[in-house]
Amino acid sequence: MGMGMRGRNCMRAAMALLLAGSVSSAHAAGRPIIEIRAMVDCAAADSVRLAAPGGGCMAPAAIVKGADFTGIGHVRFGRGQDMLVVAMNDASRRRFYDYVRAHARMPVAVLIDGRVISTPVVSEPAQPGALEISGLTGPQIDALVLRFRAPAHGG
Repeated sequence: MGMGMRGRNCMRAAMALLLAGSVSSAHAAGRPIIEIRAMVDCAAADSVRLAAPGGGCMAPAAIVKGADFTGIGHVRFGRGQDMLVVAMNDASRRRFYDYVRAHARMPVAVLIDGRVISTPVVSEPAQPGALEISGLTGPQIDALVLRFRAPAHGG
Protein backbone atom coordinates (compact mmCIF):
# COMPACT_ATOMS: atom_id res chain seq x y z
CA MET A 1 0.00 0.00 0.00
CA GLY A 2 1.16 3.52 -0.04
CA MET A 3 -0.21 6.92 0.23
CA GLY A 4 -3.18 7.95 -1.96
CA MET A 5 -6.92 8.19 -1.88
CA ARG A 6 -9.12 5.39 -3.09
CA GLY A 7 -12.10 6.94 -4.81
CA ARG A 8 -14.63 4.65 -3.15
CA ASN A 9 -13.26 5.46 0.30
CA CYS A 10 -13.08 9.27 0.07
CA MET A 11 -16.27 9.68 2.10
CA ARG A 12 -15.02 7.32 4.81
CA ALA A 13 -11.73 9.24 5.05
CA ALA A 14 -13.54 12.58 5.22
CA MET A 15 -15.76 11.26 8.02
CA ALA A 16 -12.72 10.04 9.96
CA LEU A 17 -11.22 13.52 9.75
CA LEU A 18 -14.44 15.11 10.90
CA LEU A 19 -14.49 12.74 13.87
CA ALA A 20 -10.83 13.48 14.60
CA GLY A 21 -11.60 17.18 14.68
CA SER A 22 -9.46 20.10 13.72
CA VAL A 23 -6.96 21.57 16.11
CA SER A 24 -5.49 25.05 16.15
CA SER A 25 -2.12 25.43 14.48
CA ALA A 26 -0.35 25.74 17.85
CA HIS A 27 1.30 22.48 18.84
CA ALA A 28 -0.30 20.86 21.85
CA ALA A 29 1.95 19.31 24.45
CA GLY A 30 2.75 15.84 23.17
CA ARG A 31 1.14 16.46 19.79
CA PRO A 32 2.73 14.18 17.17
CA ILE A 33 5.16 15.83 14.78
CA ILE A 34 4.22 14.77 11.26
CA GLU A 35 6.47 15.54 8.30
CA ILE A 36 6.62 14.58 4.65
CA ARG A 37 10.06 14.96 3.07
CA ALA A 38 11.40 14.42 -0.43
CA MET A 39 13.58 11.38 -1.06
CA VAL A 40 16.81 12.57 -2.68
CA ASP A 41 20.08 11.29 -4.07
CA CYS A 42 22.42 10.49 -1.17
CA ALA A 43 25.13 12.55 -2.89
CA ALA A 44 22.97 15.68 -2.49
CA ALA A 45 24.28 18.26 -0.04
CA ASP A 46 22.79 17.92 3.46
CA SER A 47 20.83 14.75 2.57
CA VAL A 48 19.84 12.64 5.57
CA ARG A 49 20.49 8.90 5.29
CA LEU A 50 17.64 6.64 6.39
CA ALA A 51 18.54 4.01 8.96
CA ALA A 52 15.70 1.75 7.80
CA PRO A 53 16.33 -1.33 5.65
CA GLY A 54 16.43 -0.33 2.02
CA GLY A 55 18.09 2.91 3.03
CA GLY A 56 18.04 5.88 0.78
CA CYS A 57 18.26 9.51 1.73
CA MET A 58 15.78 12.27 2.37
CA ALA A 59 15.91 16.02 2.09
CA PRO A 60 16.83 17.90 5.29
CA ALA A 61 13.70 20.07 5.11
CA ALA A 62 10.08 18.95 4.99
CA ILE A 63 7.67 19.63 2.13
CA VAL A 64 4.87 19.76 4.71
CA LYS A 65 5.10 19.53 8.50
CA GLY A 66 3.64 20.42 11.87
CA ALA A 67 0.97 23.09 11.63
CA ASP A 68 0.41 22.27 7.93
CA PHE A 69 -1.67 19.32 9.17
CA THR A 70 -5.16 20.32 10.29
CA GLY A 71 -6.66 16.96 11.22
CA ILE A 72 -5.90 13.27 11.50
CA GLY A 73 -8.07 10.20 11.69
CA HIS A 74 -8.14 6.41 11.57
CA VAL A 75 -9.71 4.44 8.74
CA ARG A 76 -10.04 0.66 8.88
CA PHE A 77 -10.33 -1.05 5.50
CA GLY A 78 -10.41 -4.51 7.03
CA ARG A 79 -8.58 -6.63 9.53
CA GLY A 80 -5.00 -5.39 9.71
CA GLN A 81 -5.57 -2.77 7.03
CA ASP A 82 -5.50 0.38 9.14
CA MET A 83 -4.56 3.74 7.69
CA LEU A 84 -3.66 7.02 9.29
CA VAL A 85 -5.54 9.73 7.41
CA VAL A 86 -4.16 13.27 7.46
CA ALA A 87 -5.59 16.55 6.18
CA MET A 88 -3.54 19.63 5.34
CA ASN A 89 -4.44 23.29 5.06
CA ASP A 90 -5.00 24.58 1.50
CA ALA A 91 -1.57 26.18 1.01
CA SER A 92 0.24 23.08 2.24
CA ARG A 93 -1.89 20.75 0.12
CA ARG A 94 -1.06 22.84 -2.98
CA ARG A 95 2.67 22.82 -2.09
CA PHE A 96 2.64 19.04 -1.60
CA TYR A 97 0.81 18.30 -4.85
CA ASP A 98 2.96 20.76 -6.79
CA TYR A 99 5.94 18.75 -5.54
CA VAL A 100 4.26 15.42 -6.45
CA ARG A 101 3.46 16.60 -9.98
CA ALA A 102 7.03 17.84 -10.48
CA HIS A 103 8.52 14.57 -9.16
CA ALA A 104 6.24 11.90 -10.61
CA ARG A 105 6.91 8.34 -9.46
CA MET A 106 9.41 9.48 -6.82
CA PRO A 107 8.98 8.33 -3.21
CA VAL A 108 8.58 10.62 -0.24
CA ALA A 109 9.43 9.90 3.38
CA VAL A 110 6.64 10.10 5.95
CA LEU A 111 7.96 10.78 9.45
CA ILE A 112 6.11 10.83 12.73
CA ASP A 113 8.02 12.07 15.76
CA GLY A 114 11.26 11.80 13.77
CA ARG A 115 10.71 8.14 12.84
CA VAL A 116 10.27 7.13 9.19
CA ILE A 117 6.90 5.38 8.95
CA SER A 118 6.88 4.72 5.21
CA THR A 119 8.43 5.82 1.93
CA PRO A 120 5.50 5.63 -0.50
CA VAL A 121 5.37 6.72 -4.10
CA VAL A 122 2.46 9.13 -4.43
CA SER A 123 0.92 8.26 -7.78
CA GLU A 124 -2.28 10.27 -7.77
CA PRO A 125 -1.70 13.92 -8.67
CA ALA A 126 -5.34 14.87 -8.02
CA GLN A 127 -5.71 16.93 -4.85
CA PRO A 128 -7.79 14.82 -2.48
CA GLY A 129 -8.97 16.28 0.79
CA ALA A 130 -6.87 13.79 2.75
CA LEU A 131 -3.92 11.43 2.43
CA GLU A 132 -3.84 7.83 3.62
CA ILE A 133 -0.60 6.73 5.26
CA SER A 134 0.19 3.07 5.84
CA GLY A 135 2.86 1.60 8.09
CA LEU A 136 1.17 1.85 11.50
CA THR A 137 -1.01 -0.51 13.50
CA GLY A 138 -4.53 0.35 14.61
CA PRO A 139 -3.50 1.01 18.24
CA GLN A 140 -0.61 3.23 17.08
CA ILE A 141 -2.99 5.27 14.93
CA ASP A 142 -5.52 5.60 17.77
CA ALA A 143 -2.76 6.88 20.09
CA LEU A 144 -1.66 9.46 17.49
CA VAL A 145 -5.24 10.68 17.02
CA LEU A 146 -5.62 11.12 20.79
CA ARG A 147 -2.33 13.03 21.00
CA PHE A 148 -3.32 15.25 18.06
CA ARG A 149 -6.65 16.10 19.70
CA ALA A 150 -5.16 16.75 23.17
CA PRO A 151 -5.78 20.25 24.53
CA ALA A 152 -2.79 22.61 24.38
CA HIS A 153 -2.62 22.77 28.20
CA GLY A 154 -2.16 18.99 28.37
CA GLY A 155 -5.29 18.32 30.41
